[in-house]
Amino acid sequence: MQEKIVIGIVGEMASGKGTIAKHLASSQGAVYWSFSRILRDVLDRLYIDQGRKEISDLSLSLRTLFGEDLLAEVMSADIERHDGTFFVIEAIRREQEIFELRKLDARVIIFYIETDIQKRYDRLVVRGENAGDRVKSFEEFKSDHEHNTEITIAPLRKLADHVIVNDGSLDDLKKKVDVIVGKVLDNAC
Repeated sequence: MQEKIVIGIVGEMASGKGTIAKHLASSQGAVYWSFSRILRDVLDRLYIDQGRKEISDLSLSLRTLFGEDLLAEVMSADIERHDGTFFVIEAIRREQEIFELRKLDARVIIFYIETDIQKRYDRLVVRGENAGDRVKSFEEFKSDHEHNTEITIAPLRKLADHVIVNDGSLDDLKKKVDVIVGKVLDNAC
């Protein structure tokens, strides 16, 4: 059986996590899952807007009721049950999530994405992924970094296997990722 490879992506809001994950899914055939997708699925089912506050509150409630590593355990179980061999997991926000993923019978590589706060704000407003993002002020964006789902991200940099600075074009980012992933995949053979 071929070794499973899991690339976990960590980064602050609008740093490029989803962009990298989508790129790896389309260019390398990676199975793409997101921790935030689990929360969005629950909010969708409950017909609740997917604003940052709602996502953050749901995450806190679930972790309070069922344990800090709940989402990581779900993600790990999904990976173990899936017959794919290359996975990209985005929106890692807690140490427990990295520790749980590293328990898998797989090679787990963590990417930390760094991007200037102004660039992240500009991207967030343009893409409008969450309710209210398109009209968010820079001050509101900065205060969003105080949500329970955001304050745990920056310290995860020290647990990363690779830090990718996303300060250029989309093509620049893809090239940086492709170089690292090429080395990872070459070592898997």
